[in-house]
Amino acid sequence: MDTHILEEAYSLINELEKIFQRTSHQSNYDTIRFQENIQEIVTVLKNRTVVDNQLLIALEKFYQRTSLLMGISSLDVTEDLKQAWRRYDQFHYDQVKPVLKVYGPIGML
Repeated sequence: MDTHILEEAYSLINELEKIFQRTSHQSNYDTIRFQENIQEIVTVLKNRTVVDNQLLIALEKFYQRTSLLMGISSLDVTEDLKQAWRRYDQFHYDQVKPVLKVYGPIGML
C-alpha cells in the first residue's frame, strides 16, 4: 500500500495534538486519556515504514477511542479541536476504512 496514508495520518494527528495542547487547560481522566491515545498512535506511526493491516487496525483503535472522548466525555472540546477532529474523521473514512480488513466479530477495539 502507498505510504501517503501513513504520512497524512501523522500530519493530521500531529495537528490534533498541537491544538489540544494549546487549548486544553484542565487535568482530568478524559484529558489524560486523550493525550495517551495521541501519544500511543504517534509512536506507532513513527515506527512504521509501510502501510499494512496492523497499522490500519491501530488507526481504527485510535479513531474509536478518540471518537468516544470527543463525543461523550468531559473533555473540553474547542471549535479548533472539533475542526481538526473533523479533518481526521474525513481522512479516516476516506482513506483508512476502505482498505482496513477486519476478520471475525467486530466490537469496540
